[in-house]
Amino acid sequence: MNAAAAFAVGGLAIALLCVALAVAIVLRRGLRQRSVRRRIALADPYRPLLVALVADEGQDPVYVERLLALDDQVWRALEPVVVSMVRKLRGGARTALVELLERRGTIDRLVKRLHGAGAVGRARSAELLGLLGAHAPREELEHLLEHDRDPEVRIVAARALGEIGDPASTKILVRSVAGPHPVPMRIVARSLARLGPGATPILVTAMSAHDPAARAVAAEILGLGGAVTAVGVLASHAMHDPDDDVRIRCARALGRIGVPSGLTVLGRCLDPAEPFALRAVAARAIGDIGGRQAVEMLEPLLLDDAHLVASNAARALGRLGDRAVERLREVAARGGPGAIYAAEALAMNELNATEPPRAPADRPTPVVPAQVQAIAAAMASEAVR
Repeated sequence: MNAAAAFAVGGLAIALLCVALAVAIVLRRGLRQRSVRRRIALADPYRPLLVALVADEGQDPVYVERLLALDDQVWRALEPVVVSMVRKLRGGARTALVELLERRGTIDRLVKRLHGAGAVGRARSAELLGLLGAHAPREELEHLLEHDRDPEVRIVAARALGEIGDPASTKILVRSVAGPHPVPMRIVARSLARLGPGATPILVTAMSAHDPAARAVAAEILGLGGAVTAVGVLASHAMHDPDDDVRIRCARALGRIGVPSGLTVLGRCLDPAEPFALRAVAARAIGDIGGRQAVEMLEPLLLDDAHLVASNAARALGRLGDRAVERLREVAARGGPGAIYAAEALAMNELNATEPPRAPADRPTPVVPAQVQAIAAAMASEAVR
């Protein structure tokens, strides 16, 4: 076979392969759409029953018994609708749906899938279980977070524990940012922030953890939560922690908490021998705490050699009242070192003062209860899983 013939045969083979792939894609899409339509047709007659159950908040056992009596094929079609509704509802209506899922065996089935071979199945099960609140198997998700070999599954497990919101998960969430297979700190921090004040004692204890990542995330959440009881430990680590990132997060946390006693430690963090990033964060934190002492501490920083320190100090002064603003005007008018930062802070104040207030968004008065609107949104969804 000469080269031209071989080239023609190869081209024909490629063309046939492309046609076969196109046909396969079309067939697969058609079968999927047919399956979706079939599930919708099976579920449609029973959607009013779900509406009645939710509107009644599970008070009438008749609705629950009728849903429990559905055959498995119909329930498999209706189950994704129930899960979608759980995402959108709160209170007694949500509790009624969760109890229905529990009695139908959905929760047990999802727990079994947490130990399946497929990472996608494990992640999907963890996500759905996280929606169940107090009914969720928290210990199973914690085990998944700590031991699963797939990083995406561990991320989903961390998010699910945040959705559940039990402070008992604080320790393992903090621990998950460290070790050989860590979960990204931003994921863990978001989940920890959802656990509420009950997590504070464990976060304070975590400030003595060996791994700096664990101390860093604990400091961040203590600051975001305004944990006044943690000021002492945060102040200590802002001064003496061996990791600069932990020191920076502790300084920022002290500013967020806003206790005046934090000014002493933040003032020490301004020492020229300290890392400039720590000094810059400390300047902003001092402005967050505010007060006469804060103004006196920030004024000299307008002349600081580090750009970010001087800029943060000027912006902080711009938020601290008339006396501080007058000092900024004097520095800007005199020129020389610090004038550019003072002028920048004054310009930002002017911009904020002249910016028109945002008009509140128009919100039409709903013609149906919010719960029913949520149900309708869930039922309209085409994402039948």
